[in-house]
Amino acid sequence: MKTSRQDAPTVRVLGRASLLVLCLMVSPSCQVARTPEPATTGKPPELAALLPQGTQLMGLKPKAEPKLYDESNLYEYIDGAAEAYLAYGFQRLVSARYGLPGRDSEIIMDIYQMPNLKNGFGIYSSLRSPEVLFVDIGTQAFLSEGTLDFWKDRYFIHIAPGDPDQAKELQLFVLHLGRAVANNIPGPVAEPEQVNLFPTRSLVPHSVKYVARDVFGQNFLTNAFIADYRLGEAKTPLFAAEYADAAKAKEALTAYKAYQAKAGKITSEDLGLGDSSFAADDPYYKGILAFTKSRFLCGALHVEDQKLVLPLLAELAAKLE
Repeated sequence: MKTSRQDAPTVRVLGRASLLVLCLMVSPSCQVARTPEPATTGKPPELAALLPQGTQLMGLKPKAEPKLYDESNLYEYIDGAAEAYLAYGFQRLVSARYGLPGRDSEIIMDIYQMPNLKNGFGIYSSLRSPEVLFVDIGTQAFLSEGTLDFWKDRYFIHIAPGDPDQAKELQLFVLHLGRAVANNIPGPVAEPEQVNLFPTRSLVPHSVKYVARDVFGQNFLTNAFIADYRLGEAKTPLFAAEYADAAKAKEALTAYKAYQAKAGKITSEDLGLGDSSFAADDPYYKGILAFTKSRFLCGALHVEDQKLVLPLLAELAAKLE
Protein backbone atom coordinates (compact mmCIF):
# COMPACT_ATOMS: atom_id res chain seq x y z
CA MET A 1 0.00 0.00 0.00
CA LYS A 2 2.03 2.90 -1.27
CA THR A 3 -0.32 5.72 -2.22
CA SER A 4 -2.16 8.17 0.00
CA ARG A 5 -5.49 6.69 -1.01
CA GLN A 6 -4.48 3.41 0.54
CA ASP A 7 -3.52 4.92 3.89
CA ALA A 8 -6.98 4.70 5.43
CA PRO A 9 -7.66 1.04 4.61
CA THR A 10 -4.14 0.18 5.68
CA VAL A 11 -4.87 1.57 9.13
CA ARG A 12 -8.00 -0.54 9.36
CA VAL A 13 -6.29 -3.71 8.24
CA LEU A 14 -3.30 -3.23 10.51
CA GLY A 15 -5.63 -2.40 13.37
CA ARG A 16 -7.17 -5.80 12.82
CA ALA A 17 -3.77 -7.45 12.65
CA SER A 18 -3.33 -7.39 16.41
CA LEU A 19 -6.80 -8.90 16.81
CA LEU A 20 -5.95 -11.68 14.37
CA VAL A 21 -2.68 -12.48 16.11
CA LEU A 22 -4.38 -12.39 19.50
CA CYS A 23 -7.00 -14.81 18.22
CA LEU A 24 -4.29 -17.22 17.12
CA MET A 25 -2.96 -17.20 20.68
CA VAL A 26 -5.89 -16.92 23.05
CA SER A 27 -9.12 -16.61 21.08
CA PRO A 28 -12.22 -17.52 22.98
CA SER A 29 -15.26 -15.95 20.77
CA CYS A 30 -19.67 -16.75 15.61
CA GLN A 31 -22.16 -19.07 15.56
CA VAL A 32 -23.83 -19.17 12.18
CA ALA A 33 -27.35 -20.47 11.99
CA ARG A 34 -26.81 -22.48 8.82
CA THR A 35 -26.84 -26.11 7.82
CA PRO A 36 -23.40 -27.71 8.25
CA GLU A 37 -21.67 -28.91 5.12
CA PRO A 38 -18.47 -30.86 4.48
CA ALA A 39 -15.24 -29.00 3.79
CA THR A 40 -14.77 -27.42 0.38
CA THR A 41 -13.79 -29.75 -2.42
CA GLY A 42 -12.99 -29.28 -6.08
CA LYS A 43 -11.01 -26.66 -7.95
CA PRO A 44 -11.95 -23.07 -7.05
CA PRO A 45 -12.85 -20.60 -9.80
CA GLU A 46 -10.35 -18.00 -10.96
CA LEU A 47 -10.30 -15.39 -8.23
CA ALA A 48 -10.82 -12.40 -10.52
CA ALA A 49 -13.98 -14.08 -11.87
CA LEU A 50 -15.62 -13.47 -8.49
CA LEU A 51 -15.37 -9.69 -8.86
CA PRO A 52 -18.61 -7.87 -9.75
CA GLN A 53 -19.09 -7.21 -13.44
CA GLY A 54 -21.38 -5.07 -15.61
CA THR A 55 -24.74 -4.30 -14.01
CA GLN A 56 -23.52 -5.78 -10.72
CA LEU A 57 -21.43 -2.61 -10.27
CA MET A 58 -24.53 -0.36 -9.94
CA GLY A 59 -22.81 2.53 -11.72
CA LEU A 60 -19.43 2.09 -10.06
CA LYS A 61 -16.37 1.98 -12.31
CA PRO A 62 -13.08 0.13 -11.75
CA LYS A 63 -10.35 2.65 -10.92
CA ALA A 64 -7.47 0.34 -11.87
CA GLU A 65 -6.74 -3.21 -12.90
CA PRO A 66 -7.26 -5.68 -10.03
CA LYS A 67 -4.07 -6.69 -8.24
CA LEU A 68 -3.28 -10.30 -7.37
CA TYR A 69 -1.25 -11.49 -4.38
CA ASP A 70 -0.16 -14.88 -3.09
CA GLU A 71 1.76 -16.13 -0.05
CA SER A 72 5.04 -14.83 -1.49
CA ASN A 73 4.01 -11.17 -1.57
CA LEU A 74 1.03 -10.78 0.77
CA TYR A 75 3.26 -8.77 3.11
CA GLU A 76 3.50 -6.07 0.45
CA TYR A 77 -0.22 -5.43 0.81
CA ILE A 78 -1.20 -6.01 4.44
CA ASP A 79 2.19 -6.00 6.11
CA GLY A 80 1.78 -6.97 9.78
CA ALA A 81 -1.51 -8.81 9.26
CA ALA A 82 -0.06 -11.24 6.71
CA GLU A 83 1.24 -13.74 9.25
CA ALA A 84 -2.23 -14.31 10.67
CA TYR A 85 -3.69 -15.01 7.22
CA LEU A 86 -0.80 -17.34 6.36
CA ALA A 87 -1.48 -19.28 9.56
CA TYR A 88 -4.89 -20.13 8.10
CA GLY A 89 -3.36 -21.39 4.86
CA PHE A 90 -3.90 -18.26 2.77
CA GLN A 91 -3.61 -19.01 -0.96
CA ARG A 92 -4.50 -15.96 -3.05
CA LEU A 93 -5.91 -12.44 -2.83
CA VAL A 94 -7.45 -10.19 -5.46
CA SER A 95 -7.80 -6.51 -4.61
CA ALA A 96 -9.97 -4.16 -6.67
CA ARG A 97 -10.85 -0.48 -6.41
CA TYR A 98 -14.07 1.16 -7.55
CA GLY A 99 -15.30 4.74 -7.78
CA LEU A 100 -18.33 6.77 -8.80
CA PRO A 101 -17.82 8.70 -12.06
CA GLY A 102 -17.26 12.40 -11.45
CA ARG A 103 -16.87 12.01 -7.70
CA ASP A 104 -13.82 11.77 -5.49
CA SER A 105 -14.68 8.48 -3.82
CA GLU A 106 -13.28 5.00 -3.65
CA ILE A 107 -14.35 1.56 -2.45
CA ILE A 108 -11.72 -1.12 -1.90
CA MET A 109 -12.62 -4.78 -2.25
CA ASP A 110 -10.34 -7.60 -1.11
CA ILE A 111 -11.21 -11.26 -1.75
CA TYR A 112 -9.06 -13.75 0.15
CA GLN A 113 -8.99 -17.38 -0.93
CA MET A 114 -8.24 -19.89 1.82
CA PRO A 115 -7.74 -23.66 1.32
CA ASN A 116 -11.15 -24.71 2.62
CA LEU A 117 -14.38 -23.64 4.27
CA LYS A 118 -13.00 -24.12 7.79
CA ASN A 119 -10.11 -21.73 7.26
CA GLY A 120 -12.32 -19.16 5.56
CA PHE A 121 -14.51 -19.27 8.65
CA GLY A 122 -11.39 -19.04 10.82
CA ILE A 123 -10.29 -15.69 9.39
CA TYR A 124 -13.82 -14.30 9.48
CA SER A 125 -14.50 -15.44 13.04
CA SER A 126 -11.21 -13.99 14.27
CA LEU A 127 -12.42 -10.51 13.26
CA ARG A 128 -16.03 -10.76 14.38
CA SER A 129 -17.34 -10.05 17.86
CA PRO A 130 -20.83 -10.85 19.20
CA GLU A 131 -21.70 -7.14 19.43
CA VAL A 132 -21.30 -6.18 15.76
CA LEU A 133 -24.13 -5.41 13.33
CA PHE A 134 -24.85 -8.56 11.31
CA VAL A 135 -26.20 -8.41 7.76
CA ASP A 136 -27.52 -11.16 5.51
CA ILE A 137 -24.70 -11.57 2.99
CA GLY A 138 -22.84 -14.80 2.22
CA THR A 139 -22.78 -17.31 5.05
CA GLN A 140 -22.53 -14.51 7.57
CA ALA A 141 -21.47 -10.87 7.41
CA PHE A 142 -21.05 -7.90 9.68
CA LEU A 143 -20.85 -4.16 9.12
CA SER A 144 -18.57 -1.96 11.22
CA GLU A 145 -17.85 1.74 10.60
CA GLY A 146 -18.85 1.39 6.95
CA THR A 147 -16.67 -1.68 6.37
CA LEU A 148 -18.23 -4.99 5.36
CA ASP A 149 -16.62 -8.32 6.26
CA PHE A 150 -18.15 -11.65 5.29
CA TRP A 151 -17.31 -15.19 4.32
CA LYS A 152 -18.71 -17.86 2.08
CA ASP A 153 -17.14 -21.25 1.42
CA ARG A 154 -13.34 -20.83 1.38
CA TYR A 155 -13.49 -17.07 0.76
CA PHE A 156 -13.21 -14.13 3.15
CA ILE A 157 -14.21 -10.75 1.72
CA HIS A 158 -13.37 -7.29 3.05
CA ILE A 159 -15.02 -4.23 1.45
CA ALA A 160 -14.29 -0.74 2.75
CA PRO A 161 -14.57 2.91 1.74
CA GLY A 162 -11.20 4.41 0.88
CA ASP A 163 -12.04 7.41 3.07
CA PRO A 164 -13.71 6.55 6.40
CA ASP A 165 -15.44 9.94 6.34
CA GLN A 166 -17.44 8.71 3.31
CA ALA A 167 -18.58 5.51 5.04
CA LYS A 168 -22.22 6.57 5.39
CA GLU A 169 -22.39 7.96 1.85
CA LEU A 170 -20.98 4.75 0.32
CA GLN A 171 -22.65 2.18 2.57
CA LEU A 172 -25.31 1.12 0.06
CA PHE A 173 -22.64 0.58 -2.59
CA VAL A 174 -20.52 -1.44 -0.15
CA LEU A 175 -23.47 -3.69 0.69
CA HIS A 176 -24.43 -4.05 -2.98
CA LEU A 177 -20.90 -5.09 -3.94
CA GLY A 178 -20.87 -7.60 -1.11
CA ARG A 179 -24.09 -9.24 -2.28
CA ALA A 180 -22.77 -9.35 -5.84
CA VAL A 181 -19.58 -11.16 -4.79
CA ALA A 182 -21.52 -13.57 -2.58
CA ASN A 183 -23.73 -14.43 -5.56
CA ASN A 184 -20.65 -14.99 -7.72
CA ILE A 185 -19.20 -17.54 -5.30
CA PRO A 186 -20.58 -20.95 -6.29
CA GLY A 187 -22.21 -23.38 -3.90
CA PRO A 188 -24.55 -23.10 -0.91
CA VAL A 189 -23.86 -21.22 2.29
CA ALA A 190 -22.45 -23.59 4.90
CA GLU A 191 -20.61 -23.55 8.20
CA PRO A 192 -17.96 -25.96 9.52
CA GLU A 193 -19.65 -29.01 11.00
CA GLN A 194 -17.54 -28.65 14.17
CA VAL A 195 -19.56 -25.57 15.16
CA ASN A 196 -22.39 -27.91 16.12
CA LEU A 197 -20.24 -29.80 18.62
CA PHE A 198 -20.89 -27.12 21.21
CA PRO A 199 -23.97 -27.30 23.44
CA THR A 200 -26.36 -24.39 22.90
CA ARG A 201 -27.24 -23.96 26.58
CA SER A 202 -25.52 -20.84 28.00
CA LEU A 203 -23.60 -20.36 24.73
CA VAL A 204 -22.73 -16.74 23.96
CA PRO A 205 -24.28 -16.10 20.50
CA HIS A 206 -21.81 -15.65 17.66
CA SER A 207 -18.86 -16.59 19.86
CA VAL A 208 -17.59 -19.73 18.10
CA LYS A 209 -14.16 -19.29 16.53
CA TYR A 210 -11.69 -21.52 14.72
CA VAL A 211 -8.01 -21.12 15.66
CA ALA A 212 -5.47 -22.90 13.48
CA ARG A 213 -2.45 -22.98 15.78
CA ASP A 214 -0.96 -21.85 19.10
CA VAL A 215 -4.32 -22.06 20.82
CA PHE A 216 -4.20 -20.19 24.15
CA GLY A 217 -0.52 -19.60 23.42
CA GLN A 218 0.38 -23.33 23.45
CA ASN A 219 2.08 -24.77 20.36
CA PHE A 220 0.76 -28.28 21.11
CA LEU A 221 -2.84 -27.02 20.95
CA THR A 222 -3.82 -26.71 17.29
CA ASN A 223 -6.80 -26.96 14.95
CA ALA A 224 -9.32 -25.93 17.61
CA PHE A 225 -12.83 -24.55 17.72
CA ILE A 226 -13.56 -22.34 20.73
CA ALA A 227 -16.87 -21.08 22.10
CA ASP A 228 -17.71 -18.80 25.02
CA TYR A 229 -20.25 -19.71 27.68
CA ARG A 230 -21.90 -17.35 30.13
CA LEU A 231 -22.12 -19.16 33.46
CA GLY A 232 -23.26 -16.71 36.10
CA GLU A 233 -20.92 -13.73 36.08
CA ALA A 234 -18.09 -15.68 34.48
CA LYS A 235 -17.37 -16.16 30.78
CA THR A 236 -15.92 -19.63 30.24
CA PRO A 237 -14.41 -20.72 26.90
CA LEU A 238 -14.83 -24.36 25.85
CA PHE A 239 -12.57 -25.77 23.16
CA ALA A 240 -12.36 -28.83 20.92
CA ALA A 241 -9.02 -29.46 19.19
CA GLU A 242 -8.93 -32.16 16.50
CA TYR A 243 -5.77 -34.18 15.78
CA ALA A 244 -4.79 -36.76 13.18
CA ASP A 245 -5.57 -39.66 15.52
CA ALA A 246 -6.15 -40.60 19.15
CA ALA A 247 -2.43 -41.03 19.82
CA LYS A 248 -1.71 -37.44 18.75
CA ALA A 249 -4.56 -36.17 20.91
CA LYS A 250 -3.21 -38.08 23.92
CA GLU A 251 0.28 -36.71 23.22
CA ALA A 252 -1.11 -33.16 23.28
CA LEU A 253 -2.98 -33.84 26.54
CA THR A 254 0.22 -35.16 28.11
CA ALA A 255 2.06 -32.00 27.04
CA TYR A 256 -0.76 -29.81 28.36
CA LYS A 257 -0.77 -31.61 31.70
CA ALA A 258 3.02 -31.35 32.02
CA TYR A 259 2.84 -27.63 31.30
CA GLN A 260 0.12 -27.12 33.91
CA ALA A 261 2.06 -29.12 36.49
CA LYS A 262 4.97 -26.74 36.00
CA ALA A 263 3.09 -23.45 35.56
CA GLY A 264 0.29 -24.10 38.03
CA LYS A 265 -1.05 -27.08 39.94
CA ILE A 266 -2.80 -30.32 38.94
CA THR A 267 -5.94 -30.63 41.08
CA SER A 268 -7.44 -33.84 39.66
CA GLU A 269 -6.10 -36.79 37.67
CA ASP A 270 -9.51 -38.01 36.50
CA LEU A 271 -12.68 -36.07 35.73
CA GLY A 272 -14.64 -39.09 34.53
CA LEU A 273 -14.65 -37.69 30.99
CA GLY A 274 -13.45 -39.34 27.79
CA ASP A 275 -10.34 -41.50 27.60
CA SER A 276 -8.02 -39.41 29.82
CA SER A 277 -8.56 -36.19 31.74
CA PHE A 278 -7.25 -33.81 34.35
CA ALA A 279 -8.05 -30.56 36.16
CA ALA A 280 -5.60 -27.80 37.02
CA ASP A 281 -5.27 -24.32 38.46
CA ASP A 282 -3.43 -21.94 36.14
CA PRO A 283 -2.04 -18.53 37.18
CA TYR A 284 -3.71 -16.84 34.19
CA TYR A 285 -6.56 -19.08 33.03
CA LYS A 286 -7.58 -20.08 36.59
CA GLY A 287 -9.55 -23.34 36.62
CA ILE A 288 -8.78 -25.66 33.69
CA LEU A 289 -10.51 -28.90 32.72
CA ALA A 290 -9.20 -31.07 29.87
CA PHE A 291 -9.89 -34.49 28.40
CA THR A 292 -9.33 -36.58 25.30
CA LYS A 293 -11.83 -38.66 23.41
CA SER A 294 -10.83 -40.38 20.20
CA ARG A 295 -8.79 -37.85 18.15
CA PHE A 296 -10.06 -34.82 20.09
CA LEU A 297 -8.59 -32.87 22.98
CA CYS A 298 -11.29 -30.79 24.64
CA GLY A 299 -11.62 -28.67 27.71
CA ALA A 300 -12.60 -25.45 29.44
CA LEU A 301 -10.75 -22.48 30.91
CA HIS A 302 -11.63 -19.88 33.55
CA VAL A 303 -13.71 -22.52 35.33
CA GLU A 304 -15.15 -21.17 38.58
CA ASP A 305 -17.64 -23.93 39.32
CA GLN A 306 -16.94 -27.40 37.90
CA LYS A 307 -20.54 -28.45 38.53
CA LEU A 308 -21.67 -25.93 35.91
CA VAL A 309 -19.02 -26.80 33.33
CA LEU A 310 -18.72 -30.59 33.54
CA PRO A 311 -22.25 -31.21 32.14
CA LEU A 312 -21.41 -29.02 29.13
CA LEU A 313 -18.18 -30.93 28.54
CA ALA A 314 -20.03 -34.24 28.89
CA GLU A 315 -22.54 -33.08 26.27
CA LEU A 316 -19.68 -32.07 23.97
CA ALA A 317 -17.94 -35.43 24.54
CA ALA A 318 -21.11 -37.29 23.59
CA LYS A 319 -21.01 -35.70 20.12
CA LEU A 320 -17.43 -36.76 19.37
CA GLU A 321 -16.69 -39.76 17.19
